[in-house]
Amino acid sequence: MNWYKKSQITGEWWIIDGRAVFADNTIGDMGHEAYVLDQVRREIADTMGYLVDEFYDWDETKEDIVKNLIQQNEINLQFYIKKYGKEWIQQIPYKPEIFDGIAKNKFKISQEQLDMADGSGDIRVYGMKELGWKRLAGNNIETQTLTQSDLDDILNGIYDAYDEDAENHSFNIEVRGNGKVFWNIPYNIMADGVMAIAEYDRGVTSVPTYALNNGWYKKAQIEEKQPWQMTQDEYFQYHYTGFISSSAYDKYKTKEGLEWLKKSQYPILYDKKQFGSNIIEFRKSGNKLQYVKHDDNEDVLRDENGLAIMMTPQEIIDAKLTAEDQTIVAFIGDDAIGLASNEWGATGIWVVEDYQKLGIGTYLLKEFRKTMNPKSKLGQMTESGIELTKAYHKKLVQEALNENKNVPQEVLDDYPDLTGGTYDINYWIRQIKKNPINYYEMPEEFKYDPKIQEIMTTIYVDMITKYPNSYYSMPIEFKNSKEIQNIVKSSMDE
Repeated sequence: MNWYKKSQITGEWWIIDGRAVFADNTIGDMGHEAYVLDQVRREIADTMGYLVDEFYDWDETKEDIVKNLIQQNEINLQFYIKKYGKEWIQQIPYKPEIFDGIAKNKFKISQEQLDMADGSGDIRVYGMKELGWKRLAGNNIETQTLTQSDLDDILNGIYDAYDEDAENHSFNIEVRGNGKVFWNIPYNIMADGVMAIAEYDRGVTSVPTYALNNGWYKKAQIEEKQPWQMTQDEYFQYHYTGFISSSAYDKYKTKEGLEWLKKSQYPILYDKKQFGSNIIEFRKSGNKLQYVKHDDNEDVLRDENGLAIMMTPQEIIDAKLTAEDQTIVAFIGDDAIGLASNEWGATGIWVVEDYQKLGIGTYLLKEFRKTMNPKSKLGQMTESGIELTKAYHKKLVQEALNENKNVPQEVLDDYPDLTGGTYDINYWIRQIKKNPINYYEMPEEFKYDPKIQEIMTTIYVDMITKYPNSYYSMPIEFKNSKEIQNIVKSSMDE
């Protein structure tokens, strides 16, 4: 049933100096965080004169480093005896502050590095900001800055990860340093340089030749519509940037997977509502966001000490950037059961399985979207995410009707029950003519209607004529049809 889908590229990678390093821990041994942890720890150990093995335990390594420094008389024992007492040398394992103190005082290792090595803080962000790595996940790219040098690394990394197939795809690029997101940039446009990306991003009104050739102009026309003026298919195509397996978020299926979200970290009560028999508190952190300043070439501006210059609150407002953390967390008591957050400039919604189908996800999506640029994409979707997107669009259409807005008839045709109609055979005929995939969502009672079978057979005849191998993935009821068998027989005779 996947014949209708544009091929998707998948996998998660770090791009390091133009090389793609596989970093999907659902398949391999190490994920994005693990690579950064390993790099930071090895850098600290190397700075402190210690070479770690291929396989090592970090806590044991820290003890070995301290022992090694004591044996080589590399540290001022009297200083540490005075500070921590003479018995500290015999205390194994050493207190964490012993190692941290030596690392900071003697070797000038920053507290941020030490925190990261211990797994504290946003490790992936550190990898991009301090190590200069780029994150690649399917069609999504995340980078701290986007200079031409950054772009060269990204292009080499994409090609290293996906080979020639990369040239057939478009990519979303989030520049974390300034909050800018470039959506659906074709690989060939990226290959033309940073300025080409910027021109493509701004080029809706000029309608360049490449936009007409790849259907981008049609998408620009869709972008001019309000969500309730889009058909369900238009709304979905606008917001859908790729499929992602639900297994990628298995850890969020239970409350235990969201234990890292502490109620104390989200002190602001955003709303309180009842869903089913549950009273849900929706909370926000209120944390202020910071952004790095860039020059006209997207290079980071730095002060005389080489430190990045941050934007002022007014500059953030003028640039129309988000000033506060947008995350909304749903709590029952002290337990987090749902989350809405900014994911690479897109929208991430999760609700643990025991509390799904109650409307919590739709509410989180609706409220979170109030904080987003209306043109921003929802992003990659799981199967549940696809269903949530459709439910949310229906809700937007319902609200438009309630406000007496002039909803187009083609949109109303997607939701006949909103105007007193039913999902009858004529509805499903319209749906499969719009997009054949809707056949697979059709109730069994309609699938074998002669009108439906005739339309789908025509679609499959056209498909197998163009793509003979599609025969093998065709549903049996069409594979055995007279029309399809005649085409197969004809091709065999040739």
